[in-house]
Amino acid sequence: MMSKTLLFLLVISVFCSPALAQRKKKVNISGQGTFFMYFGYNRSTYSTSTMEFVSPIYNFSMENVSGTDNVNDGSITYYLGSDGFETFQFNVQMGYYIKPKWAITFGVDRLNYFMTNNQTVSLSGAFDPGNHSEWNGVYENQETQIDRSNIFYRQESGMNYLRTGVLYTQDLMSSRKADFVLSINTGVGVGLVLSNAIFTYDNLTNTQTSSASGFGISGHLGLRADFFHRLFLQTMFSGGMLKQGNIQLDQVGNATASQTMGYFSPEIALGFLVYVRPTNNCGTCPQW
Repeated sequence: MMSKTLLFLLVISVFCSPALAQRKKKVNISGQGTFFMYFGYNRSTYSTSTMEFVSPIYNFSMENVSGTDNVNDGSITYYLGSDGFETFQFNVQMGYYIKPKWAITFGVDRLNYFMTNNQTVSLSGAFDPGNHSEWNGVYENQETQIDRSNIFYRQESGMNYLRTGVLYTQDLMSSRKADFVLSINTGVGVGLVLSNAIFTYDNLTNTQTSSASGFGISGHLGLRADFFHRLFLQTMFSGGMLKQGNIQLDQVGNATASQTMGYFSPEIALGFLVYVRPTNNCGTCPQW
């Protein structure tokens, strides 16, 4: 996937080269009419949360639930294997500067979530008799240890945050001909969360179920290094809230879950710039 992305960026830069070679003045990489796109890799951490599970045979909540972004509870070596590649976390974003330094953005952040194994939570709710080997009847704030056999909720194929937002770019430094520009980017976003949930209940695992489960709001801060008016390398730190009020746990919609949590996600990305409609339609507008 990464090699195909690098090849795509190279092709884009080659097509952009003739137009760029004709420019005699410094282009403004964040000028009106500039389009950009990037592909990146991210990791994520989450706040503890309260999860609620509802179906015809149970209705319960668990407080102080912790989770991680991979099944091995944080080990980055997990991503080096084939299973890890399938759960690769990434960001894809595109944007367009509608005014100097101000861009509108559209993108998707793929985040994964796995309940931490062997953790203690506060359990409240009711279970129909005989439907779970460990829990029956009514519980109220009972400290309970959960593992991946009695309860295991995960989104290993993406808790996808589809967002739109606004980005502001402020140059920090630039070379004489703007062949290198370092800038700081700040932005906000809001969007839809698409869940791909797998739920294990008393050693029985449901088929992965996709649903539009809720929404997210986020803030973003990062550094971008632009090279030769065409390519850029970016680091970004994102954080916000993901509110999922209707996570489908089975194909017929009888079992649902809900969860609201904070998240923090650092990323690194590679992208390109296209000067679609530069100011004055000349493509040679200097940076002031």
